[in-house]
Amino acid sequence: MQTSSNKINAFYFAMADSDMRKDKRYEKILSQINTKLSPYAKENLKLKIEIINNENHYGAFIKAALSAIELNYPHEEWSANYRELISQPGDALQNIDHFYQSLSQKYGFPILPRATRWRNVNKLSYITSLLLKDGRIQEAISVARRWVEYRPNSIDAHQSLAQALQQNDEISEASDVLKKALEISRNQDKSKTAAINRQIAELKLN
Repeated sequence: MQTSSNKINAFYFAMADSDMRKDKRYEKILSQINTKLSPYAKENLKLKIEIINNENHYGAFIKAALSAIELNYPHEEWSANYRELISQPGDALQNIDHFYQSLSQKYGFPILPRATRWRNVNKLSYITSLLLKDGRIQEAISVARRWVEYRPNSIDAHQSLAQALQQNDEISEASDVLKKALEISRNQDKSKTAAINRQIAELKLN
């Protein structure tokens, strides 16, 4: 077996404990696989061989799949803490980008920040509002622009960007952004039209 010198390879093998009980040969097979592949784990091979307990042959699949995903893409490594990132010295969005650029370089494909995610604070939408609350208006604008870039048909993204622009006295652009939000709402979700119109009316009072 050969492994690439500039890439981390992975080998995952699992078996249900019910299969192990049915055929004692499997225990020997697992031991042989582990013996042959263990030397490569010292180089650049992620190796995991396990028995899925309390499952039958087909029932073990989901648990094995989740375990294999964790082997290749560890949650601890992929789960960015956005609030921690923006608390570090430097620009908030640049700190977030740096995290994902480093992750992309390691894994060899583009990995982007999450624009939004249900019931989770590690997303650009939450960070936009947090930065505004903290008075970091320019940084909030940058994050909101990225949110709009990733979700061009998001009414919430446009409204948040307009709010950030308004707080920075960029009334003309804020108005243009809200007009775009109004256009999207008419085609996508008319229930939000009234709220956007109120936001536009507030701008005109400035």
